[in-house]
Amino acid sequence: MHDFLSYFRGIDPDLRHLILQALRIVAIVVAAWVLHALARHFIRAFRSYMERRVEGVDDLARINTLSRVFRNVATVVIVVVAGMLVLNELGISIAPILATAGVAGIAIGFGAQSLIKDYFNGMFLLLDDQIRVGDVVEIAGKGGLVEEVTLRFVKLRDLDSHVHFVPCGEINVVTNRTRTFATPLIELRLAMREDPDEAFALMKEVAAGMRAESKWGALITDELEIIGFDRWSESAAVLRVRLRVVPPIEQWSVKREFQKRLQKAFAERGIEIALPHLTIFPGQRKDGSAPPLQVVARSSG
Repeated sequence: MHDFLSYFRGIDPDLRHLILQALRIVAIVVAAWVLHALARHFIRAFRSYMERRVEGVDDLARINTLSRVFRNVATVVIVVVAGMLVLNELGISIAPILATAGVAGIAIGFGAQSLIKDYFNGMFLLLDDQIRVGDVVEIAGKGGLVEEVTLRFVKLRDLDSHVHFVPCGEINVVTNRTRTFATPLIELRLAMREDPDEAFALMKEVAAGMRAESKWGALITDELEIIGFDRWSESAAVLRVRLRVVPPIEQWSVKREFQKRLQKAFAERGIEIALPHLTIFPGQRKDGSAPPLQVVARSSG
């Protein structure tokens, strides 16, 4: 070791300086790599710890989303700090760069207000737990399944598999359709001559049959809720009921299956589901009688 140090001191000063500079740069890169690995390790450990403590798919989705954001932020910070230290070792003063960046930041800030707004809105969306990966949401006029949430945008995929990238700055109202539970609403147009109580009883019977099956019983957590006779519509009495579904992402499959079975049950019992129709009233004479309706057939030729 003493011989090596003696040999190293005997090297040309310029060459020795370059060797030391290269070693310091390598040390910075290695330290950055180690810090990045440690950050990823701690984030994974935090996620595993939280996964053991939380219950439910919703909390798990939030933890995964936050872990992804923390990992990206840690990577950016480590790369920027390591890059500045490497520049300093190369003899490039970072003070002018920081000063220039500050001035440029002010100038860019005026022209990139929407970008800054995106990041601030994205931060509060995550902190307030408004959107998670796996949710079905409607934001900024677009709806779909959330595939990715960052500080800058939310990635949605709709039923046609179209992918929408919605900037966080454009999100003012979030309609989350799959948070905790769902109660899909079913409206039925019943013919005026039918008995609403009989229709409600059949709806309960169909819902009970679904709950008795293992596939659907695991999704429907409560009995059918009868909202009631909602209104009279054109040629129909509108009845409303709803089901409580967990997990909420399954609400649409439950609703489709319930409506399919309801259609078959009503047909078997002979209960008429109303279709739009028109009643023609030809008028009334003063004595209360109605004139006969005359239908004239015309040939097309």
